[in-house]
Amino acid sequence: LERELGLPAFNLAVLGGQAPCSYFLLKKTLDAGIVPRAILVDFACPLLGLPARANPDCWTEIADPSVCFELTLRGREPSLAMLVGARAALPSWPSRRPLREWLGLASPRALEGPGGFTDRVLERNWHVNKGAQVAPREYVPVAGANALPVPNANWTWQPDPANARFVEAFLALARERGIPVFWVLPPERSERVERLDAHSIPERYRQFIAGLLERFPGTTLLDGRRLSWDAWAFRDPSHLNRDGAIAFSLAVARAIRPRLEGQAQTQSRALDLAQVAVTPDDAEQSLAEDLEESRGLLAEDSATARTGELMQ
Repeated sequence: LERELGLPAFNLAVLGGQAPCSYFLLKKTLDAGIVPRAILVDFACPLLGLPARANPDCWTEIADPSVCFELTLRGREPSLAMLVGARAALPSWPSRRPLREWLGLASPRALEGPGGFTDRVLERNWHVNKGAQVAPREYVPVAGANALPVPNANWTWQPDPANARFVEAFLALARERGIPVFWVLPPERSERVERLDAHSIPERYRQFIAGLLERFPGTTLLDGRRLSWDAWAFRDPSHLNRDGAIAFSLAVARAIRPRLEGQAQTQSRALDLAQVAVTPDDAEQSLAEDLEESRGLLAEDSATARTGELMQ
């Protein structure tokens, strides 16, 4: 993005983060006096459909009293506000899972704390990639990564009400500050797309987005679902690997550049992302470091340090 746009770029995404998380991160960024030239966001369909309290451990680090108040007032989620408030009041909250389970506050998908070396691998990867987490090339067919069967024949996808409110709050906040928002739909493996299409989930999701595009003219949809990419671009059925991430970043940059420069030939509010080279070149590859590279480099550093200790 930086190379293509000539602008600094930072990734503030949170693993499993939902719409309230995105809203509060944007608000904190603006409160710090930083006004971005543009914002990329995805508001992923599966996460929008989950209750806002489904994955709180992924974003309660941003907790403060104002967050709790706004969760209750805007999101109408007093129980989630209590959970976030407890996390803010107890810095060691992640290590208190038995207590949280006893209180009925633990997320069923709460993240277990990884080992120290894994922490350092993640921290290095995020630092080198300015906040992004870049997956290795090898394809891993993760069980459950494809869309699950719907609960019953009458079920239809819809966003969780609290998530929907915070999506609107996010877009309204960007509009107030004159920041263009690009809502990106990443590509997915064909088998996952087919299962989603069979239950009209993308159609319902697009209807939700279309309603927001009408109300927020500063928002543009960048649709990557039609990019005909196969396993070479994916880590699993729903997440891109390093090659896919680089190619997707190039496609996004080339779509938004004319708009940022005021040279767009069309004012369409929904664009299909164009195909890019299947194999990113060496110059592009050097701009990213995937998790396996980070792990290997840290292992080398550890081995060198141990050798130095032995020599001493």
